[in-house]
Amino acid sequence: MDRKHAIKNFFRIMEQEPTEAWTKHLNYLQTSLLNFSEKETEFNANMVYDMYTELNRFEDTEGRPLRNLMDTMKVYEKRASTFTESQRDHFVHSVNVFLLGLQIYMGSKEFRKIFEESDPETTFNNPHERFLFVWGHAALFHDIGYPIEIASNQAKTFARTIEGIGSTGPDRSTNVSLFVWNFDAISNVPAEVWVGAGENIDLVGVLARRISERIGTDPEDVRELISGYVATMRDARFVDHGFYSAMILLRSMATSMQAAGYTSTRFDDEIVEAAAAILLHNMYRGVFTSNRYTFNCKPMEVRWFPVAFLLILCDELQDWNRKKYGIKTKDAVYPDNSRASLDNGVFTINYYTADSAICSTFVGDKVALLGTLLNLKSIFDDFRVTCSCDRSADLLMASLEDTVGEDFPRPMMERMEEIAKAIHADYNRRRRMENPDEPLEYPTWDGLPQDLKYSNMSQAIAIPDKLNAIGCHIGEPGQGMEVDSFTPEETLLMAMMEHDRWRAERESNGWIWGPQKDVERRISPYIADWDRIPKDIQKYDIEAVENIIPLLDHIGLKVLRNE
Repeated sequence: MDRKHAIKNFFRIMEQEPTEAWTKHLNYLQTSLLNFSEKETEFNANMVYDMYTELNRFEDTEGRPLRNLMDTMKVYEKRASTFTESQRDHFVHSVNVFLLGLQIYMGSKEFRKIFEESDPETTFNNPHERFLFVWGHAALFHDIGYPIEIASNQAKTFARTIEGIGSTGPDRSTNVSLFVWNFDAISNVPAEVWVGAGENIDLVGVLARRISERIGTDPEDVRELISGYVATMRDARFVDHGFYSAMILLRSMATSMQAAGYTSTRFDDEIVEAAAAILLHNMYRGVFTSNRYTFNCKPMEVRWFPVAFLLILCDELQDWNRKKYGIKTKDAVYPDNSRASLDNGVFTINYYTADSAICSTFVGDKVALLGTLLNLKSIFDDFRVTCSCDRSADLLMASLEDTVGEDFPRPMMERMEEIAKAIHADYNRRRRMENPDEPLEYPTWDGLPQDLKYSNMSQAIAIPDKLNAIGCHIGEPGQGMEVDSFTPEETLLMAMMEHDRWRAERESNGWIWGPQKDVERRISPYIADWDRIPKDIQKYDIEAVENIIPLLDHIGLKVLRNE
């Protein structure tokens, strides 16, 4: 299920309240999400924030504090790049995180069931409405405290710049004191009076209790951690913007909901749930699973805390279409876009760039990190991450323009994609013959990741070189001595050439040799010389050679002997 189908299906199953205002704002939100899904621009992201906050309008004397703070963060990010080393967009990013979570919610019946069971006594009309509220606040505002981290990083970089004047030492920044905002007014004020409730709400206490309930830790230990976290950050010289985002959400919503005359029930249940997820989206990695602390939590199970699980997952996966503001970040290559799908328990996401290759360790690092934080098998039967240069096939075709001639006939080049599709179809046909009861991994051409499409096209383009090695070339019927089959020696030579081509292609994409195949880490035991790979693997290259004559026949060309 892709994003647009997920959006439409989600709003289709939402039960409409019998109020015109609710229905109107719900439709507006759906339209804004569809527009953003079509084009991920800042303007469309603005509309999503506007429609979401209008749907959940809690006004105080300042209007919409969360929406206003997001605007502040957006402007601050743009203007803070001069003394920021590594920073990327968090405004458009947060909408993408929200949509990716919505896609997983709609694609997984198991997740929807777990989420519903996490709070069976909800104050909402149905679990989908509750998900929209909790997930919306968690995803859209999880980075709202980022300006605090930006300010700290700016001060640190500026101090390093000053210290570096006239210095030639390699470690001139080791003794720079980190600038940390002391936000005691947010993090350490223990109580907020709820109008009409007759009692105080201990913000740190409710947050600590919710986290301890969800991940099975001692509430007093968590409370102590949160209460002293500003001091911890100062002493360890770092800033966790997720911590500030969680506290900002709690205080802003407490103020807004009180001013709007709401009881504390929805705050205690859904807002605290969202804030706890925001707090954990960084701290689960830096604190709760770290051996530097006493918690030593295992990778999170989705049933423990479905919203936090989803936020950690989507925040880490959302790596595309993020503007680069930092000094060091500006030249880095990140994905331009992605395609994600979740069908029958199999989650697949392919990142791609327009014209530059992503770092070869990108996929392996991402999957390894997620594996330390989340038990992905607790919700997915299979989890696949790939990346590719989306224009790689186009660039490959363009490079052939100067070589079109006798060795590479124009009819073959003009129908290159058709030949590549035929190569893929023949591969699937042979796999069905071998294992008729097993489903094909990629039954259609459109379902192939971009790097595998490129591989098929590369195989097709390499055909003239193979034929030239055995004294043959490609030509029109009747233009020479036609070859109906290859000798065993010719087949073996060309199969070895095909293996060398495949190996070079894999190595250029970051694959290395290893005794056990590991797709996520790009390791294969077949990245080796021909005589070191098993016979059953060699047969794939032999099949590719045996398929050359039928492929050329398919487009009206022949293999001809050189005179």
